[in-house]
Amino acid sequence: MRAADFKYPSHVIPPSLDNAGLFDQFLPCRIDAFFEGVDVNVMCYGQTGTGKTHTIFGTPGIMSRAGRGEYGHAVTLDYGIFPRTLLAVFARAQALGDSCVVTCSAIELDMINGNKCMFSTTRVRRSQGLCSPHAFGVTIDKTAKPARMYGMKELVLESEEDILRVFAAIATRNTAGTGMNDNSSRTHCFVAINLHVAIPAAGDIAGGARVRSSRFQFVDLAGSERLKDSAGTTNPMDSATALQGMCTHFSLTELGACLGRVHEHNRKMKKKTGKAKKPFSVRFICDLVSLLEKTITGSAASAVIVCVSQAPSNASQSSFALNFGKDFSRLAVTPRPRRSAPLAKLHLQATKRRQEAVEKLAAATTSSKYTVVRTAQKLDAEQMLDVLERLSKGEGGGGGGGGVGGESGGACSK
Repeated sequence: MRAADFKYPSHVIPPSLDNAGLFDQFLPCRIDAFFEGVDVNVMCYGQTGTGKTHTIFGTPGIMSRAGRGEYGHAVTLDYGIFPRTLLAVFARAQALGDSCVVTCSAIELDMINGNKCMFSTTRVRRSQGLCSPHAFGVTIDKTAKPARMYGMKELVLESEEDILRVFAAIATRNTAGTGMNDNSSRTHCFVAINLHVAIPAAGDIAGGARVRSSRFQFVDLAGSERLKDSAGTTNPMDSATALQGMCTHFSLTELGACLGRVHEHNRKMKKKTGKAKKPFSVRFICDLVSLLEKTITGSAASAVIVCVSQAPSNASQSSFALNFGKDFSRLAVTPRPRRSAPLAKLHLQATKRRQEAVEKLAAATTSSKYTVVRTAQKLDAEQMLDVLERLSKGEGGGGGGGGVGGESGGACSK
């Protein structure tokens, strides 16, 4: 293949830099932004076997061992950047007092078997061969800003034991052998740390408190290699691996196409007005694109780590991954804190959502995907009510407040 120079990376991370060094170099500034109300997205992209899961979570099997408590509650050398960040966020929240609640959720995006909460082993009845997108009761709310999943467990982090529960849940991720790797991640994995901070009203006016929320999202994308390399075939009906690979490729292709539309939109705006002032409107094609909306529009503090192989035989795949990273590097990054909302208003909205879900579930006469969705809405509302009750009583799992100012965005490449 033709040699190409890639000049876009703001950083090139050599194999000699371990996960501790990677964390120290790139994550503290983003943790600061997170505590200031800014959403953060950190994702790994690349070919199977290049170290995406190792970078995000750590060495193979480490989350299972950590979930069993083998490493205690401290950072261990083999942890990836997510467990290091989770421990740092929890310690900082604990040190700041009782005016915030920290929760964590973990899901697998799977267009074939349905999006799955990694804290749950329960599965809704399978029908007609393939599961619907709602098969595990986890679906996406595209009306929320930013778009978010609901129907999964939002674990409130109250103690160090809860952190071990998070690690154990991540260890349940779907893996299988492929033509590229004998133990490969077959789904996109999203792990989110959510911070809800109570801001007292001026003069301590009763019922006047506000809530500010932010989300720190880690994304371990499934392998980006060609279908024939991972599954040994281009026919999706030849095997379950091929079919799942086809759907994974569809979501990654849609993400790439969306990036292309962003750049074309900005080019037209600059040609018309001299600057890209009119914001790009993300079209919700698939869940992957929806959940990365704030990275695509530039309002999240984002880092994209492109993992590549140094083997000459993988040159074409490495070139493809680096070109994908180049598209991300052209996105404008202007992180903005989320606006706070009155606690009383949020409580009223969650109560209303729960009541509506309960009433529609009671009126349902047959089981359907809508029953699953209503059940998910009820769970989501109940979990939000629990968070708001904790904030109103000052029983949050940590404290809130501003962080130290620092770098709040940018794209990184590995």
